[in-house]
Amino acid sequence: MRFNTLKNFIVGLSGGILGVFLFLLIVFSYPDNKLGAYILSQFNINDSQSIENQKLAPTILPSLAPDFWESLSDNASLSSVAVQVFKENRLIKSGTGIILSSDGLIIIPADLTYSGGIYQILYEDKIMKGFVVLFDMQKNLAIIKIMSSEPNLNVSDLNVNFEYQSGQDVLITGKLSDFSKPVTVSQRGIVSYISGNRIVLDTFANTLLLGAKVLNSRGELIGMLYIRGGKSYVISSKDIDNFFKEYLKQTPQ
Repeated sequence: MRFNTLKNFIVGLSGGILGVFLFLLIVFSYPDNKLGAYILSQFNINDSQSIENQKLAPTILPSLAPDFWESLSDNASLSSVAVQVFKENRLIKSGTGIILSSDGLIIIPADLTYSGGIYQILYEDKIMKGFVVLFDMQKNLAIIKIMSSEPNLNVSDLNVNFEYQSGQDVLITGKLSDFSKPVTVSQRGIVSYISGNRIVLDTFANTLLLGAKVLNSRGELIGMLYIRGGKSYVISSKDIDNFFKEYLKQTPQ
């Protein structure tokens, strides 16, 4: 008895499922069928929003802020120049210089000078001549005066009160000549150690950046780069400032 009841239930269920399937097949086989249209309308399906017609909205990503160190380099480049030294129509030395006055006084390491050399200064789209007005090999500093009536240059602001400590991050940045056009070049570094007046950096000793600015993490000018014996050193902004004041005292106003 139980077996027959179960059998009848299974047969009835199968028949019901088959009947529903056939009914739906007939209804949706004809696009003009009103009943089919009515059933579809109850599901609130909008063809214009079907998966095939939907366009994926682009994911809005947060805009990346400009690289911090790159921003510092761009700002510092406004008061930097590329320096080339020629002798008998040959390029002898090249490096970068720091603008100290709007009327064309440039500070460079004395290592960048050359006896009897002709100095060419590249600033923005200008190429100007210059000559050495003050030189001290012991301090490794020299000042070049640009031969121009109205150079109107951007001036560097020296941080003369900065205290160097081992482990400080710095940025070395300057201008180099690229086919008679100044381009900005920079690299990162760390203060390795301080011994007396010698400030040693842990960075690649790039001789092309001789005379480049050394900036702290706030973008302040704290010194100038020079290289000796394959090591990178810094002439502090305080020493640069004292040397510049020495020149001003010697020069009639």
